[in-house]
Amino acid sequence: MNKSGFLERLENLLQGIDKKERDKAISFYSEMIDDFIEDGLTEIEAVEKVGKPGEIAEQIITEDLSKPEKTMTKNKKTLISVLLILGSPLWVVLLLAAGCMLLFAGLIVIWLIPICVGIGGVACLIMATVSVLGSFAIMYQNMALGIIQLGLGLFATGSFVLLFIATAKLGRFFMAVTKQAMNLTNTYVFQRIRGLAV
Repeated sequence: MNKSGFLERLENLLQGIDKKERDKAISFYSEMIDDFIEDGLTEIEAVEKVGKPGEIAEQIITEDLSKPEKTMTKNKKTLISVLLILGSPLWVVLLLAAGCMLLFAGLIVIWLIPICVGIGGVACLIMATVSVLGSFAIMYQNMALGIIQLGLGLFATGSFVLLFIATAKLGRFFMAVTKQAMNLTNTYVFQRIRGLAV
């Protein structure tokens, strides 16, 4: 029997097991035959050395049936249900705490936007002040460079004004978002906790 006939026969005999396990076994024995051929045996001698497909299939099926099934028994399901019910006061509170922490972390991240814009505005104000005042000293030595410096200072002043306006608008917007988030938290979390306590 040649290699392809051996592997085809073995695959037919292993039809009763999982396809993944079957493919794994076919691949294993195909490589084994190839190794024997590389060692100097002919294809037929290599197939004979591996063994008979029927015996190999019987051994593989026996090993597959001896594996324990990963099904959950009724007792385990009942135990898990009871533990979930008895542990609910603990895990419900933990879930609520995790939700509140995520909400507050989100609010902190959101508030970083206007804070960063405000810091950019302050940086532009400092740059504008230094550039405008410094441009006069530079003009004394080099008029063209001084004018460029003055232009940069005026650009920084305009950027400061725009960033100041953006910070104010973002601050108002995020204040409203924060207020709405706090109202929702109060409505859906804290009032329900008070209701459970009563």
